[in-house]
Amino acid sequence: MSYKALAGDWVTMSKENLDALLDKLGASFMVKKAAQHSTPTHFISFNDLKMTLVINNGLKKKEHIVMLDGTAFIDNLFGQEFIGSATAGEDGAITVSGKVGDLAITTVRKVNDEGHMVLTSTVGDVVCTRIFKKQ
Repeated sequence: MSYKALAGDWVTMSKENLDALLDKLGASFMVKKAAQHSTPTHFISFNDLKMTLVINNGLKKKEHIVMLDGTAFIDNLFGQEFIGSATAGEDGAITVSGKVGDLAITTVRKVNDEGHMVLTSTVGDVVCTRIFKKQ
């Protein structure tokens, strides 16, 4: 399956271990509280090897434009600088790897056999899994 199967509007169905991930990343109490109650939507589109990801958590909307060829980019994650890169795999997954301070973080997006997007984020020994359904 091509990574382009990730294109579309996705709404959160479930989240597992999100609080532990946010703790590991040093997110504030308010961010963690808001994350527990939000069901963000992700809108993903592609133009060649450029992915546009718009995340809307109901309170704010944030757009990310990421090249999928390993080009380094800088972003902000909970007030901290994130430096990383993204690649599209032959298995249809998009992998973003980088660092927030001294912490390495890897995030993988992939469509599973049920047609849901599975977003797995790993920081050290903490693994957070979020599942989205297409709208």
